[in-house]
Amino acid sequence: EVKVELDRLRSGDELSGAPLPRKHSSIDFLLRHKDLDRQLKAQLQSLETQKRATLDAEDFGKAQEIKATADSLLAAANIPKPTREEMSSTAGIPLSEVARHNKPHDCWVAFNGTVYDLTDMMLHHPEQRKAVLAWAGRDASSMWNKIPGRFPSSTWMEFFMRPEARMGNVGPEPPVDPKAEQIRRMEAELHRLEGPSDEEIQAAHAPRSAGDARVSQLSEEARFPRLAAISAGKQLPLFTRAEVGKHKGPCGGPPGSEPWIILHNKVYD
Repeated sequence: EVKVELDRLRSGDELSGAPLPRKHSSIDFLLRHKDLDRQLKAQLQSLETQKRATLDAEDFGKAQEIKATADSLLAAANIPKPTREEMSSTAGIPLSEVARHNKPHDCWVAFNGTVYDLTDMMLHHPEQRKAVLAWAGRDASSMWNKIPGRFPSSTWMEFFMRPEARMGNVGPEPPVDPKAEQIRRMEAELHRLEGPSDEEIQAAHAPRSAGDARVSQLSEEARFPRLAAISAGKQLPLFTRAEVGKHKGPCGGPPGSEPWIILHNKVYD
């Protein structure tokens, strides 16, 4: 029923014949547009899924390659991305757009009514990475000058900020099309009912490293030898801190050296 209603809304939406916008600030925006070519949309959605999987695996280099592939598709379809001058127009940049740029390889932060792209700054000053990423995709005005010398503060701006990092002023949120919002909600509901796609499942199960590849070949019983005892409700053994301290080897190491930790007075493998 959800799928039928969603198709009805989409078909009625396509009859409007509104022109495709000549600028966009994210692939997510294009994927929501009604007049985007369906084949191009499928390709972009596939690349977005792959990019999310690589970001979860913290493979930022691969994510940049996927992003470049998506940009090349947009360039071939003659759908240009906005320049900084277009982004800093009088309309400004809404915080909903800033929120989409919240990754280490794509980090925007707003404070004092201005949006900054701090991606390159973090590459040159890795010691500032944690402080900046804590506010990635958000408005950090509430923390302005709370800690002198730390991000964000006037002293920090004088030392680290460069003029080219300024993207533009914070602008008002664009008006929400009720039909587009209804389609977005129904697409989310349809995804929840249908579950993840085969491509998303394959991306989630893909090994992230050589160590993970070795682990993924083992059965669940081999990876978690005490799983059967736990499932049967048997009493778990007690371990001393000294015994836990002996288990500090790498994953996939020799038996008896598996990494263990103590968390809230419980021992975890």
